[in-house]
Amino acid sequence: MSRGLVDGLTPGEVMEEARAVCRRLADQPPAAFETIKTSLKRPAIRRANDTLDELRKAFVDAWFSADGRRLVGEARARLQK
Repeated sequence: MSRGLVDGLTPGEVMEEARAVCRRLADQPPAAFETIKTSLKRPAIRRANDTLDELRKAFVDAWFSADGRRLVGEARARLQK
């Protein structure tokens, strides 16, 4: 864990319980499972869509800023070597 390859350790019985939950979910009708997942994701998708224009503008502003142009130029120079 000290090398950052593993985030944590889990006792075996917890893993068995997680596998059992996964098996129960996998045994559900796919259409019902998809509907539930979609309804859970919908608020996040809506928030992402609501902020998309703002995020695009922030990206373009950063890309064409003095720092952005400098960093792109440096990357280009490294690639041309």
